[in-house]
Amino acid sequence: MIVLNYNLSFVIKNNAMKNPISILFIIPLFISCGGDNSSAKETASDEKPTEKIICEGEKCQAPKCDDIDAFSATEKEDGRLNRRDIPRDYEGMIKTCYPNGNIKMTVSWKNGWKFGDLFMYREDGSLEKHEIWSIEEGKTMGKMSYSEIFRPDGTCIGSSTWNNAGFHGEQIQCGEKGEVRTKAIWDNGEMVSCEGPDCR
Repeated sequence: MIVLNYNLSFVIKNNAMKNPISILFIIPLFISCGGDNSSAKETASDEKPTEKIICEGEKCQAPKCDDIDAFSATEKEDGRLNRRDIPRDYEGMIKTCYPNGNIKMTVSWKNGWKFGDLFMYREDGSLEKHEIWSIEEGKTMGKMSYSEIFRPDGTCIGSSTWNNAGFHGEQIQCGEKGEVRTKAIWDNGEMVSCEGPDCR
């Protein structure tokens, strides 16, 4: 079993936002690696125990909003950050919060864009997704380079790495209990290989 342990403490100064990019992440998981191959399932189970990915550690549970020293931003109706609230020259951590006092999202902010780790939580405090954003030299807009999504119980839905061409590196799709169903390797948007019972 793989345990993703986020025991790094929140930076109390300097590091949220519903992101429709999650849809772009989920759909290709099922298009590229979906399907049901019974014989492959039997072979995989005979070869080795099922690998599971579960999120554990303090980053997997939302802290209270008041415990995080960060710029408190508001959201638009569609869930995106209201950038007009954020000072133009602000660099550091931004947070959004639920009415119940839990953190909804934390993200580092630099040059008017997301930078570094983004953690998005559900209202019950469970981690929904973790993303890593970067800003290329000479660019003003950030891009997502890594994303992982979890169920409310902490089990993995999937994870992937990205570059400008799309998927690049390892992409994992998990089953209902966090068990790894596929491991695909991508090169600049092209699948190179795929292992697991759900690969086609």
